[in-house]
Amino acid sequence: MEPYNRKVWACPPAMMNSGWVGDRVATTDLNRVLRNLVLQQDDVSWGPNSTFQFPKRGGTGAIWQACASQLDPGRLHFGKKVTRVDLEGRRVFTADGYEYSYCHLVSTLPLLELISLSGRTDLQPLADRGLLYSKTNVVGLGLRGRPRSDLATKCWMYFPEDDCPFYRATVFSNYSPFNVPDISRYWSLMFEVSESPYKFVDHQSLQEDVIAGALKTRLIEDRSDIVSIWHHHSNFGYPIPSLHRDEALAEIIPLFEKYDVYSRGRFGMWKYEVSNQDHSFMQGVEAVERVHNGRQEITAFDPNYVNAKKHPWPFERWN
Repeated sequence: MEPYNRKVWACPPAMMNSGWVGDRVATTDLNRVLRNLVLQQDDVSWGPNSTFQFPKRGGTGAIWQACASQLDPGRLHFGKKVTRVDLEGRRVFTADGYEYSYCHLVSTLPLLELISLSGRTDLQPLADRGLLYSKTNVVGLGLRGRPRSDLATKCWMYFPEDDCPFYRATVFSNYSPFNVPDISRYWSLMFEVSESPYKFVDHQSLQEDVIAGALKTRLIEDRSDIVSIWHHHSNFGYPIPSLHRDEALAEIIPLFEKYDVYSRGRFGMWKYEVSNQDHSFMQGVEAVERVHNGRQEITAFDPNYVNAKKHPWPFERWN
């Protein structure tokens, strides 16, 4: 597990705490794993993601576009860069000269950026010590033909070895036939490569490194099958549950809440264990429930409870 964790988190595991694991990581049944290895059979019912839903068209973004379509378009403003958050005056300023006043603000900005934009430089040493994160490189390969039979049933696969730069590969065309131009003629792979000050990535050679890794791991057989390459770099990939994360959050989050600023979402709350899309969505819902109805926020502050089982809506704790 150590080489894989170094690869996925882009930092030494010794710098991470163990509390985040809780119910976020499914417990492994070793006898079941060994039996499947001996019998060479897939185990498609193991883990919390054994079944999931994915939009037929439009990728993951289609979910949030559908949500946005239910709202008044006049109240939606996209592409505006925030330049300053005035905590005392409860105002947000943007690069195009607009100024927005608020009573309560739900911010999904990376917490590090919120600290900077609000001028709270006194929090910077605490943030630098506790708020570690990785960057993410996503490389997509469009391929002619059809995937081999052993890949035709796969969604995502993990690679702890050092013969490839990616820690995860996804057969993206398996999610929907509309993720490629013509499913009878093409298929696609998506690779993820982590990056941080502790794990250097050469962006100049990254695409070639990924292709070489795909060949070594036999995800593809011939580079001539590649018809398109796509690369996206995200400055914020995953919030790392570092040794000093919880003590940093215990001071930073309540401070902003004193000014009615609720920092939520993957990098707003900075908790990997509740940073999936469903978690992030619920953090927003619960923040609004807290402000308007005085209800307790659960997802952001009790990850093990949230991840232990599927909960009804409204939460049973609210009854």
